[in-house]
Amino acid sequence: MWMAVQCVTTSTSTADDSCASADTSSSSASASDIGSLVNLEAFPIEDVSRPFLAAARTALFETGVASFPDFLRPAAVAAAAGEATLASPTAFVTDSEHNAWQTERNTSLPADHLANLFMRTRVASVATDEIGPTLKRLYEAPELLAFLSALLQRPLFRLDDPIGACTINVFREGWHHAWHFDEAEFTVTLSLQAADEGGHFVFTPPLRTSADDPANAAVASVLRAQTEHAFSLPGDGTGESGGAAVPVRTAPFAPGTLQVFAGRDSFHAVTPTRGPRERLVAVLCFASRPGVRNSPAVQQMFWGRTSS
Repeated sequence: MWMAVQCVTTSTSTADDSCASADTSSSSASASDIGSLVNLEAFPIEDVSRPFLAAARTALFETGVASFPDFLRPAAVAAAAGEATLASPTAFVTDSEHNAWQTERNTSLPADHLANLFMRTRVASVATDEIGPTLKRLYEAPELLAFLSALLQRPLFRLDDPIGACTINVFREGWHHAWHFDEAEFTVTLSLQAADEGGHFVFTPPLRTSADDPANAAVASVLRAQTEHAFSLPGDGTGESGGAAVPVRTAPFAPGTLQVFAGRDSFHAVTPTRGPRERLVAVLCFASRPGVRNSPAVQQMFWGRTSS
């Protein structure tokens, strides 16, 4: 997913990555209220010392994804999905192309080089000020913030963005998100509604060692196995022409599933949806310092307007 808007952002130049307390400032979700939203019997997020947290952290760093099925209670799922469905018709549509790293075309390389392979993505997004009260209560819950901070072992803060802090991605029939890496290190999503068919979230184990590592051979291997795109890799000075087969997994997407995945290092995509039922997934954005918001350019790109 585009990490400018679907993220847990980290920056060595502007963020403190030391482990500290999460921002637990006042919110609209009280301690008693979180139990009406989250399945605390399965996921006691108010107690970050529980063993399930360590197991989830291990899964995240070994496989690229930590999944929490049935994280949201059925009534909360139904309410959030209903609110998303009502907001969906006016969601802003993005129809664009990007390469695996979401970078600009490299004119110094051949036109058919892997770096210049641009793939189509179609998705709509419901902005923060358009989402319903159920998802807003969850996003503003201090217990959720503390839980995610403990999972990632770093302080997190909600985005100070009235448009792009907590949003809903809408995939209509035939829409998909092409293979890519994210800009930010981690992404937090909440499944609200599956498509009739398709719309699978597919991902690899972490392939990159840093944001500067293109993992060209692994990327080429995945794209050759999973798509029909034609491209070349020689000529980049690395001698890579596509490496050994890379395992690709499908993450669970049952409504109510919370997922945290290592989007910067794990190559991932959403397969085309089929059928009239929309695929609805909430994207919860956090940052490692307070006061962060998306730039006006990003807000305009994904929601068709700015907050300024």
